[in-house]
Amino acid sequence: MSGSWWQMDITCRPEDTDAVAATVVTATGYGVEELASGRIRAVASSDLDGQVLGRELADHFTDVTTTVTPIVPVDWSVHWRDGIVTRRFGRLVLTPSWLPVEPAATEVVLVLDPESAFGSGEHGSTRAALTLLERHVRGGDMVLDFGSGSGVLAIAAALLGASSAVGVEIDEESIPIAEGNAERNGVAGQVRFLLGDAGQ
Repeated sequence: MSGSWWQMDITCRPEDTDAVAATVVTATGYGVEELASGRIRAVASSDLDGQVLGRELADHFTDVTTTVTPIVPVDWSVHWRDGIVTRRFGRLVLTPSWLPVEPAATEVVLVLDPESAFGSGEHGSTRAALTLLERHVRGGDMVLDFGSGSGVLAIAAALLGASSAVGVEIDEESIPIAEGNAERNGVAGQVRFLLGDAGQ
């Protein structure tokens, strides 16, 4: 749905809940939410449509009341970012580009925005691997990352001091994303991403 929408909060006799809900679905073409027996929430495409439907419900059912209120529009192109936070793994700081950080003298910052390739730091498996990298990577190490996705682990290894890292990924669409992430973080010369299946 897009544009302006209106929320309809409908109360009715508990025994009429199913019939009222079915009438609303038929009239609007949209689903409804049954909040409790005798309480239904629905949407209308305008205040007028909601008011008209409320009157029709009151004409056909006993003890029906409808309240119509505007739904505050949400800009989902930005709102999806709300749950993404800066994370610290010892001296490694992982942050999206819209949350700049001031690192401590001993910290290194990996800037990575969630995209279609797996590995934004929001999944537990990625966080565990980043924690292990921060603990065990030493200067001059060479790192191999199977299933590299966004490249987050290979890039982190390079930032933590590895002399080189190779990411192997089966999804060809992930390779340019990983390469772009390496470039953004200044380690493109230390990190390579290869298309291939590590199981073969």
